[in-house]
Amino acid sequence: MLPDAPAEPRGDAFAVVDGRGMVTGWSPGAERLLGYTAAQAQGLAWASMEASHGGLAVGHGP
Repeated sequence: MLPDAPAEPRGDAFAVVDGRGMVTGWSPGAERLLGYTAAQAQGLAWASMEASHGGLAVGHGP
């Protein structure tokens, strides 16, 4: 997991995406689900990852 990412809740898969749509954090659950390591995911455009996996649910924090 990247140092600036929040702690992984209950093993869920999550990504942290900045205001430009770039991945800045990646959980071990996301790694298992999507097959990208945290190092591979960091800096990728979320839209391209989402499209390549048939659309993914997006949640927003508080």
